[in-house]
Amino acid sequence: SRLRQYEGGHSERYGGQLINIDSNMADGWIAYQPQSLSMDQTTNNIARSDITSFITNVPPIVQAMHFFTQSTGWVLSGNHLFSTTTGSVDWRDITPQGQFSIISVFFLNASDGWVMSLSSDESTMTLFHTSDGGSSWQSNLFLSLNSDDAPVDKGYMKFIDSQFGWVVLKNSTSSNLSKGRLFKTINGGITWSEVAIPIGEPAVFVNNTFGWTAGGVIGEDLYKTTDGGISWVAQTIISTDTFTGTLTYSLPVFDNTQNGAVSVVISDTIHKEARVYVTDDSGASWVLSATIPIASYVSLNMAAPIEILDARHWIIFDPSVIPNLPPNITSFDFSALASGWVYTSNGNCTRDFNTGAILGCSFDRSLLQTVNSGNTWTEREIPRTYNVYLPSIIR
Repeated sequence: SRLRQYEGGHSERYGGQLINIDSNMADGWIAYQPQSLSMDQTTNNIARSDITSFITNVPPIVQAMHFFTQSTGWVLSGNHLFSTTTGSVDWRDITPQGQFSIISVFFLNASDGWVMSLSSDESTMTLFHTSDGGSSWQSNLFLSLNSDDAPVDKGYMKFIDSQFGWVVLKNSTSSNLSKGRLFKTINGGITWSEVAIPIGEPAVFVNNTFGWTAGGVIGEDLYKTTDGGISWVAQTIISTDTFTGTLTYSLPVFDNTQNGAVSVVISDTIHKEARVYVTDDSGASWVLSATIPIASYVSLNMAAPIEILDARHWIIFDPSVIPNLPPNITSFDFSALASGWVYTSNGNCTRDFNTGAILGCSFDRSLLQTVNSGNTWTEREIPRTYNVYLPSIIR
C-alpha cells in the first residue's frame, strides 16, 4: 500500500525536459512485504531503512514567488503563502483562512496584495485582499462555476494600482488548444466584468486600455489590445516564413504607453538564440536591440529564459551568459540586475536492474539568491508547513 498527499501541479526536469506534474506532499510505502517473497513480488519494495526518508524527505515546492527587494518578498509553497522581510531568514505564514486551492497571487508592494482561490469542490472562486501585508484579509466572491463551465487549470492576476486589475483563467483543454477567460476590475476587486482574450495566457496592462498577451499552444502568439480587452489584434515581430523552427514570445514589459521591450526565443535544429526587441511607439514597430546565442535547449512548454526588468534592462538565464548559473532552474525572479532569486527542481528515479520497475524517486529542490548578478549564489530556506494529514490509502 502507498500513501499520497497531493498539493497541485508543478514543474520538474527529467532528462533535460521540463514537464508539469502533480506535487506529492507525502509519498511513500506504508506497508512492507517480507524479503522472503519471490523476486517478482518484491521488485517494487523499498528497503525498510529507506521508508522513513522516502516519505519525509520530500523538499517543499515553490509554486510562485516575487521579491520587491533583496530581503522583502513572498513565496507560495504547498498551497500556503509566506512572506519575509529578512531575505528568508524568517518566514511568516500569511495564508487566508479556508479550505481551498490558491491559483494566483499578486502583490503591488509589501502591503497591498490579492489571492485568488478555488474551492475544494471547484464550484466557487474567492478573491482575498490585504492592505497590511497579510495580517488580515477581506474576501469577495469572484466567480461561481457550474457544470457547463470549462475547468480552471491556472490563474494569472495583475493589478496596475489599487483599483485596476485583471485576472486570466486558463481552461483545462487539450494540449492543442489555449483558451481562457479575462476579467477586469476598476474598484480593487470588489466587482468584476468579463472581457475577451484570444488565448488562455497571462495578460499585462500598462493602463486601463493598453494591454498585451503572449504565448499560446507553442508560444508563438502575441496580441495587443487598445480598448481594455474588448478586442485584440495579432502582432508579428518575426515572420515565421523566414526560418524553420519555433518562436517563444514573452510578455512585453512597458515603462509607459510608448516605451517597451519584448523577448523572443528562436529554436531550431541548428541554433538557439534569444532576441530582445524594443519599441518607442506602443508596439507599432519594434527594433532589434540584442541577440544572444543560448546554450540550453528551449522546450516548447518552457517559458523563455529571459526576465525583462524594463525597456532597457534584461537578464538571460543561460550558462553562456551567466557562467555560475545553477542547473535545473524552473522559475526566477529578479528585482534588479544584481539582485534576484531562482528556484531549481530536479527529480531522479531508481529502477530495478532486472525488471525496470521503479524502486523509488528522490527530489532536489533549492531556492537560491544572488546579490552580485549571479557571480555567486546562496541557498535559502524554502518555507513549508508541517500539517498532519489523513492520507488516502491506495492498494
